[in-house]
Amino acid sequence: MKKLKHVPLTPSVLSWAIAESGLTIDEIATRMNLDVGTLARWQREERQPTTLTELKRLSQVLKRQLATFFLPEPPTIIHPQVEFRRPPDSDRTRPNAKELRYLREASRLQRALSWIQRELSVEQVDLPKISNSANPDRAADQLRASLKLSVDEQLSWGDPAKALQGWRNALEAYGIHVFLFPMGADSCRGFSLWDDYAPAIAVNTHWKNEARIFTIFHELGHLVTRSNSFCVSPGRQFLINDGDSHERWCEKFASAVLLPWLDVRRVLQQKLGWSDGAVIAELNDLRVVARLFKVSLQAAALRLIESGVATWSLYQSIPEWADNKPKGGRGKGRVRKEIRESEYGQRTTKVFRNALNEELMTRRDVLSYLEVTDSDLYEIQKISTG
Repeated sequence: MKKLKHVPLTPSVLSWAIAESGLTIDEIATRMNLDVGTLARWQREERQPTTLTELKRLSQVLKRQLATFFLPEPPTIIHPQVEFRRPPDSDRTRPNAKELRYLREASRLQRALSWIQRELSVEQVDLPKISNSANPDRAADQLRASLKLSVDEQLSWGDPAKALQGWRNALEAYGIHVFLFPMGADSCRGFSLWDDYAPAIAVNTHWKNEARIFTIFHELGHLVTRSNSFCVSPGRQFLINDGDSHERWCEKFASAVLLPWLDVRRVLQQKLGWSDGAVIAELNDLRVVARLFKVSLQAAALRLIESGVATWSLYQSIPEWADNKPKGGRGKGRVRKEIRESEYGQRTTKVFRNALNEELMTRRDVLSYLEVTDSDLYEIQKISTG
């Protein structure tokens, strides 16, 4: 059998995949250990990859399935319009390659989840629609009442990991998908994607649990205002006069949801002997509040500042490393099923199980969306019916 001298790909599909990736042609060539000119010639159809290994490396770098490059033309996919929000002192102006990759993944899941819910005649998610000119405290009270999760329950969670799971469970029960993606230190803290049937929040897992919790509710602020956003540094624009007013509203909203003032006031009095008119200026006092409510130091500081019992200097005293995850062992390795359930959440796997049970999707379709093996899916189904 004659050996192929090249592996055919569609140049227009390659150009589309490069543009969608957010990477420059130089970055792609470097990651592939390939000459830039060779990659450019692939785009112009002057040359094609000489081995399947080259094409596999290309698919890995661009985060596309191998079969994509054999399509006759680029696929028509309408991506959600997402605003890129950053602090005024940030030099970033657009999403990076990892952010775009996970935006594609989240929007692909959201399209499928929304379609399934509509096909199953599930009602729209009844999330309050609130203007960003509304009072953040009243908006937060409305949201907490909708979630039906008491402050006593929040305070009872043993540690930030349990708090993160508790909040995620509450939001998923309400109809909101919460994705946890490893986007890395150079990426945004999170992003939001509105949809009537499958609203979604994506959170960067690079940061510690307390920071992830604040990101969840910051992005929830975008969902209640029906805005899709990449948020580079939630919490950094709170008192910046020339900053993004929408971001500041979401920051105030998030801290108000997590730290209802009457309950914070009670804690200040009981734990710190605080009285009306006194100023909280010590970082150790701030840590007491943050630890009890299972929130980040930044979230606690923003709440105290907004309530008039602390100043901006308290926020500035928070160490830069405060949101970093503690160093230590990685623990036991997780299998693919566990990774997907952690990233996509229980609600997502449940909706796809429903689609399979109601024969809206084939088993192969569900395996493709969840990116698990057949035995993984069997285990997921067994757990759901056990």
